[in-house]
Amino acid sequence: MCTIAKHHPAVSTHLRIILAVSSGVLLALSFPNFDLALTGWFCFVPLLISLENTGYRFAYSLGLITGIAGMSVGFYWISEWALNALKVPFAWNWLFVLIYAFCFGQVFGLIAIIYKWLCDATRISPVFLFPLVWVSLFSVFPMIFHFHLGDGQWRFLTAIQPVEYTGVYGLDFLMAMTSALVFCIISSNGVKTGRIAVINALLLVVVWFVVGYHLLQNWQQDLGGWSVRMVGIVQPNRQVTLSRPMPEKGFSRSRPLEMMLTEKLVDQGAELVVWPEGHFYGFSFWESVRESFREQVASLQVPLVFHDTTHRIIDGKKHYFNSILYLDRNGNPVSVYDKIKLVPFSEYLPFFESTPPFDWILGDYLDNLTPGKEIKTFEADGLTIIPKICYEPLYPEFVAESVGSDGRGKLIVVQSQDGWFGESSQPFQHMAATTIRAVENRVPLLHVIQNGPSAVIQPSGDISFMSEAFTRGAWVVPVSYHDREGGSFFSGHPHLFLNSIRGLLLLALIYGWSRRKKAHPKQ
Repeated sequence: MCTIAKHHPAVSTHLRIILAVSSGVLLALSFPNFDLALTGWFCFVPLLISLENTGYRFAYSLGLITGIAGMSVGFYWISEWALNALKVPFAWNWLFVLIYAFCFGQVFGLIAIIYKWLCDATRISPVFLFPLVWVSLFSVFPMIFHFHLGDGQWRFLTAIQPVEYTGVYGLDFLMAMTSALVFCIISSNGVKTGRIAVINALLLVVVWFVVGYHLLQNWQQDLGGWSVRMVGIVQPNRQVTLSRPMPEKGFSRSRPLEMMLTEKLVDQGAELVVWPEGHFYGFSFWESVRESFREQVASLQVPLVFHDTTHRIIDGKKHYFNSILYLDRNGNPVSVYDKIKLVPFSEYLPFFESTPPFDWILGDYLDNLTPGKEIKTFEADGLTIIPKICYEPLYPEFVAESVGSDGRGKLIVVQSQDGWFGESSQPFQHMAATTIRAVENRVPLLHVIQNGPSAVIQPSGDISFMSEAFTRGAWVVPVSYHDREGGSFFSGHPHLFLNSIRGLLLLALIYGWSRRKKAHPKQ
């Protein structure tokens, strides 16, 4: 096993804390707001050093410190949410960042203590123990804003290519393993099993990047032979509000700003138009709106995909849904997708439902929404659209299941409203995660964000179009399309790699428990 304590026995408590904070900061620096992707590959080295020769309670504390530091810096934009959504005044709104970081930083503490126990209980090298623990625990810990180590690599195209086999979890594993690998190299005490583990880990890194390089070259070459569909993107950049958004001056719910922009996009050659999340038209509420939309879309002869709040009566009770609606070129409402993965404290209140005084958090626009139950696709003139709303792309297996084993001719369309977080890095972090989904499933992805940046992402991870953030605009953009290409091993087997990692961790825990039992039999 690797140890640094024998070489540096006098690591003080204060230094350990500084090292733990450093790990959190290095992790956050790999996020899109800083885009220092390489720091994510060795961010845990300081934490691993700090954990040597510590007790379990202190190990948990050091992990928690790393989590609080990393999430406070990486998720600073939660302060903007508190300011815009809850109207919490400046300075006080940063308390929400600290509360969030403390609550969800707990997973770092759990990872630290379980890793520490396994290091003591087994002879398995930290090179493999740490990534096993990291991926297994981080993938099951409940979080509001899910993220992965691999998200920060969205522009490092060679590194993200092999996720078509493992999902982002394989990249997470490799990055956590690289931190443990660096830790073992700088602290090796010459134990043979440690050297073998280091060599094997180095080989895995080399293989990953060699495969990634060839996959990237092949996909970039193949995409040159794909046809394109001209898609119109509307980016209204409206102010967010907890009340139902009102139409701009000179427009109405029956003829909103988006429809006027759509007409211009059709004149420019758009074959399909997509509006973002974030406005209320009342399509399912008022017949006048439905008829107006039908007539206008029919006159344009171009299909429309738009977002709206919808409602239905189920068992005598009115239920509200966060929905995407598809109108064909004749204006007929062909299909509706109801968002399945709702965001707690934004679209519903866990435990409290509509109980006063907690219901004020949502306002009359969001209310308590009902989750959808069925994955839907839209058939738009030969193009199969997979609709996703807001943070649903943060769930890799969910997106892969939506694509399925046959990804031919499919396009993932994500519609978002990220204005709650102000002019921050949050929409870019959102974009980073959706970029990984395109590569995992090897299908093109269209991300339309109400406040921008909106983008077209190729199956290779290349971003062929990205709009300017925090501006109003409308664009006609080419989207790659092939009726006989698309899909990946991961989209057909989204749980295989992750469940294998979890199974290996379970075996390691059983092995450690049996060794401990033999070493300390009952008297």
